[in-house]
Amino acid sequence: MMVALVLVSPWIAALGAACISIPIIIHLLSRRQRPPIDWAAMQFIIEAWRNQRRRLRLQNLILLLVRCLIPVTLGFALAQPILNKSSLLGTSKTVNHILIDNSITSGGFEGTTISPLERHIESARNIVRSSNDGDLFRIIPLAPGQEPPEFYASERETTLDRINLITNSNHPAEIGNILRTVSNEIDLDSTQLHRIFLLSDFRQGTSHVKDKIQNVEFDPTRVELLFSEPSSESIEIVRVTGADPARRITLKGGGIESLVSQCVVRLERDGNRLPPSNTVITAKSRSGDETVRNVSWEDGQREMVVDMVLPVSPEELKISPISISTGPHASQNHFTTIEVEESLKIIVLNRNQIDSRDRETGNDPGTWMQRALVPTDDIPIDVRSIDPASLSPTDLLNTDAVFILRPDLLEQDSWDELSMFLSNGGMVMITPPANREIHDWIDSMNKVFELDWGFQGETVVHDKGERIKNIESSDSILDVIDPELPSLTEPVRVMKIVDIDPGMQGTVLMEDETGIPLLIIESSRGMGVLVVLTTAVDLEWTSLPAKPLMVPLIQESLRGGLQKSRSRSTIELGEDGWRDRIVHSDGDLTHTDGSFIALDDPESRIDKPGFWSHPSKTGSDTTYLAVNIEPESGDMDTQSLASINEWLGETGDWSVIGEYSEDESGGNDMVWLMLIILSLLLISESLLARLFTPTDESNGGWIGSN
Repeated sequence: MMVALVLVSPWIAALGAACISIPIIIHLLSRRQRPPIDWAAMQFIIEAWRNQRRRLRLQNLILLLVRCLIPVTLGFALAQPILNKSSLLGTSKTVNHILIDNSITSGGFEGTTISPLERHIESARNIVRSSNDGDLFRIIPLAPGQEPPEFYASERETTLDRINLITNSNHPAEIGNILRTVSNEIDLDSTQLHRIFLLSDFRQGTSHVKDKIQNVEFDPTRVELLFSEPSSESIEIVRVTGADPARRITLKGGGIESLVSQCVVRLERDGNRLPPSNTVITAKSRSGDETVRNVSWEDGQREMVVDMVLPVSPEELKISPISISTGPHASQNHFTTIEVEESLKIIVLNRNQIDSRDRETGNDPGTWMQRALVPTDDIPIDVRSIDPASLSPTDLLNTDAVFILRPDLLEQDSWDELSMFLSNGGMVMITPPANREIHDWIDSMNKVFELDWGFQGETVVHDKGERIKNIESSDSILDVIDPELPSLTEPVRVMKIVDIDPGMQGTVLMEDETGIPLLIIESSRGMGVLVVLTTAVDLEWTSLPAKPLMVPLIQESLRGGLQKSRSRSTIELGEDGWRDRIVHSDGDLTHTDGSFIALDDPESRIDKPGFWSHPSKTGSDTTYLAVNIEPESGDMDTQSLASINEWLGETGDWSVIGEYSEDESGGNDMVWLMLIILSLLLISESLLARLFTPTDESNGGWIGSN
């Protein structure tokens, strides 16, 4: 990297250079010949002049050079020279990569007159205006939005117009990815100087210094790196970082009291001081019903988890969109859904082949499952028992869950229908048949559900019966009864069990004392949840049906499984695989503000939080997708200049834009330097003129001017 001289007013420098002709013309005029006058002592004077002719000519040339430098130096000083870094490759063009933070943290807040994005845009405009002729500009928003991801041009006015089109995005900034992309492209261009301007407030939601920038290193001989100073302004807001309804399905059959749902709301407070304060949390349904919760913060408290009741109205459709808010900013809002149903619709796939003893006592698997699903008459759960060989696609319409007690009797077509049912958000629970010792049906289950579970084909027998135990997991569907599980599992014994190993494709929630999984869930495929109970609901297999654990285990497997499947209708902005959350892949996905995207367009993307709806093929039902921002992306806490400099320093030698303008440009310093040189030249010219020009003692006149 070398230093290049740039003139703010080059025409003045050109004028100064042209003024070199003035001392040259004076010098030439002073050399004109005069008519010779011969007199007596003339020959002695001519002889003396000839002896000193070479010395006098050298003195006159030095004096002429000094006098020529005076107008040139004056012109350069008035032209305001500026020192800029320039490439050793000999080209004056510079590619200016201007990276503008338009992420969620750059949006406006109450009480602010100008948003961070507006400041970044104005800084970018100033950079373009002060650039050199011939420079190229590349404008890159740091967060994806509605505009094209980047812009490349050489005309200032075109670039300025393009900068004005950048809008605020609800996505987080992608500083690391963008710097990596720019670095790779610069490596492919070895002919020009590159300058990167990174314009951001560098709040924690934009760039957390704990997240290192990987695989980026700029060549200091070709790339100049500049960034804006991090903001130190404290913005005190309370963000909603999450909301988890205890039940995503609310049943109307229990009366108006059941039309509300408990919800756990997670809050986080940003700011430097964090004094004691109060926050109002508002939950509002689509019909306008709302519930309010007031919470108080202690001094210095940053995080809080609270319970509140969500409003669910009888007038809502099948799925009720609920918004939870602490303020107007996107990071202060969270969106979720509650499904309102008259009752849960369950299918039990079982063949009624029971012996006389079971017929008299009602101890067959189908009866045990019926009792566990509907322990009392007032629970709004509708159960239909269907022979596995008779299952048809129409049976699965409007069905919430399927319990398979005889998987060995399912035909391949029925397995395929169940696979589609699971992908579309249904809940499937499978138990082994009580009258089988060989379980080749697991092969069919693995194939149709795309599993790679290991298993032993024969039933494992525990002669004395084994105890069971609960395994804690963040992916559990038994959270509601988790505190009671130790006492509920204690009296249960397992005499027969099928040894199935899900590996990394499932979560084991219960196992017997020998380590064989008893209850397995899998929810990676589609939107539904698969639950496998590896012992039959039969007293010869386990004492579970006759123990207090039976009812809560089946109820929570049902409700927790449906809860988990319904929770997949809530996603984060920018999350991959959102198309898999929608049952039908045709038509439009429509936001509540009227904007929409075409589902059959592979390039379409969800670009804003809120509720997106999609009607069914018949138009009778509407599916809602609740979209939230990434909780961390809205963090407004500030970060120090030193921490940002260290964070960026791993990619190259960065400088603050303000320091670059004052220290590296050197504009004022160059003007003063040129004025000092001009003063020295004037003094030198005066001294040299007196030293080099002899005077006649009689009249003080100049002689020997040539």
